[in-house]
Amino acid sequence: MVMYIVPSSNADTHRPRFSEDDGEAAWSSAMESFSRSPTPSGRTHPTQEIFLDSYQNNSNGKGFSAAQREASSDDMPDHNSDDVEWKGTVLVGTGVASVVRIPIPGTKGLCLQLNAPGGYKGATSTLFFVEDPKQKSGRMLRLDYGPRPETINGQKVTVIDYHWNQKGTFSEFGIADHTPAAPAGRYLYTAAKYFKYGGRLMLVLGVGFDLVSIVKANKPLKRASEVVAGWAGAWLGCKVVGAGGGYVGGIAGTEFPIVGNAVGAAIGTFSGCIVGGLGGYFASSDIAGAAYDWAEDTSFAPLMQASENEVYQWMREHGL
Repeated sequence: MVMYIVPSSNADTHRPRFSEDDGEAAWSSAMESFSRSPTPSGRTHPTQEIFLDSYQNNSNGKGFSAAQREASSDDMPDHNSDDVEWKGTVLVGTGVASVVRIPIPGTKGLCLQLNAPGGYKGATSTLFFVEDPKQKSGRMLRLDYGPRPETINGQKVTVIDYHWNQKGTFSEFGIADHTPAAPAGRYLYTAAKYFKYGGRLMLVLGVGFDLVSIVKANKPLKRASEVVAGWAGAWLGCKVVGAGGGYVGGIAGTEFPIVGNAVGAAIGTFSGCIVGGLGGYFASSDIAGAAYDWAEDTSFAPLMQASENEVYQWMREHGL
């Protein structure tokens, strides 16, 4: 049964409700009654006047046809839509990679991050493979640009270039301390340097857009649940998919010495993190929205009441 409701600012008594099952005559009669019914103040509402003019001018004064009513209902705006113009999905899903610590499988607890760990504030390094601070052994591999010692023709000199500094990670990456970085490492250094700040800016903007979307949504609580779930999904997806990408990237980098396992692991980690962040945001947000709609449209009967209804039905079936 298709229900038609004519919008009006008056009380529900001035909103005729009818269906296709009532027939054309009943529909026309209801519309005529609505268009001429007075408001509580005794005056005809502008909506009623507009409707009456349109009603009398259609179908040679015979009222609206079924096809016209169906077309009119299709053109009416969906007042329950939660679509908003600004959302931070892509920005948050991408920018989260700039702040998350991503574990690297097969490295005995090392994680990849862009933030300098404690003791390296203001350092010239942009990329850090570090272990969990709880372990307190200081294992680290970092990509740096600056001075490093080197022996040339038997003389110790200081060279300024891109290089790796490490402590306790040689068994995992095979990179000695102060090893010059390959060209791929130099590009990675620059990319990490700019993404560290660019990613944070994207994250801040994305959060701002999401907050605006909550305010502008027709259902703020629903949108808020989608946003919070999206943030959590982006964080989790970044970690999980990023870890897998780091493992695969490390293996691929080993097969191509021009890249190296450390660079390969970093590229795979951040690529996976971005993909996981985007996918996690979209999936979690959609699930949260669907769950909200289900909860909103679902009513639960009290257990005792349901039990009584079943008893009464059984008694009626058995003539009691």
